[in-house]
Amino acid sequence: MRRLLTTATTLAITIAACSGAAEKPSPTPTDAIAGTTTTAVPATGSPRGSGEATVATGPEASGDAAGVTRAGETRSDDAPEATGPDEPAETTEPKLPDAATESTHPGEAEAAKQPEETPAASTPVVTAELVEPTEVVEPTETAPQSGGDAVEHIAFYSFRDGDYEVFVMDADGTGERQVTFDPHYDGAPDWSPDGTRLAFHSDRTGNWNVYVMDADGSNLHRLTDSPYDDEKPSWSRDGSHIAFHSNRDGDDEIFVVNAEGGDARQLTHNTSADTTPDWSPDGRIAFHSLRDGDAEIYVMSADGTEVAQLTDHDAIDVTPRWSPEGGRIAFISYR
Repeated sequence: MRRLLTTATTLAITIAACSGAAEKPSPTPTDAIAGTTTTAVPATGSPRGSGEATVATGPEASGDAAGVTRAGETRSDDAPEATGPDEPAETTEPKLPDAATESTHPGEAEAAKQPEETPAASTPVVTAELVEPTEVVEPTETAPQSGGDAVEHIAFYSFRDGDYEVFVMDADGTGERQVTFDPHYDGAPDWSPDGTRLAFHSDRTGNWNVYVMDADGSNLHRLTDSPYDDEKPSWSRDGSHIAFHSNRDGDDEIFVVNAEGGDARQLTHNTSADTTPDWSPDGRIAFHSLRDGDAEIYVMSADGTEVAQLTDHDAIDVTPRWSPEGGRIAFISYR
């Protein structure tokens, strides 16, 4: 009988132990990683004032009593339950604090009301500066065409108003317009290389001097100021100098002056007349001279050296003019 009672007692204890083991709750993911902290970083940057959203787990982060959270901590009640010993627990992304809900951190309520800012390190910001276009310079009416074409306008002088004046017209002969208005003689116009200005000679001061003006006749100024006669101006092809002839030394010689003004420099030194200079594209000067007894065409360097005679005829050869490419010279002759 005693043995029977002992056996029954043992069986009851075993059944109770098994029942207690079956009723024991399965550990939650929080219990499995007690004492750890899970950090979630938002893809578009952390909310202003918080830096990171933190989910605290484990007994050290749960407070003194179950279900009670400290300021700045997140309750672990939302942790998913395990579905079984062989199945992994479902994981959920931690929810970020909503600016419209109550903050869980002291001093964070005001910051939560501010609009969310994106950190500089998230998405690069590309800025484009609007640049105003620079001033576009339109070609002037008198500028030469590109590619070596003929100039669009022609300058000449005429006696049509009772005295000699300078005129400009289109290259097809239309659009004639007078650009000087003086009772004295204005003649021998020559274009600047860029087609914006004209040099000419005038006796409006009592003797001949060289003048420069814009192509429309404005901005007129006197380039030479001599008591002698300075005539027949010719622009250098780079626009820096103007050649002319003058009787400053007692007979006509070739001189050159800076296109903006200054002292003139004498290039020829001959007892016979040297006149009507014209610049070549490569910087040489053609002129006519009486040094062999009648007028012939000569060429020299821009400094007056390397003088060479080109024509040799009993008739008069005068007023040479270079072709645009510099390969030929046109002139007037009485042959």
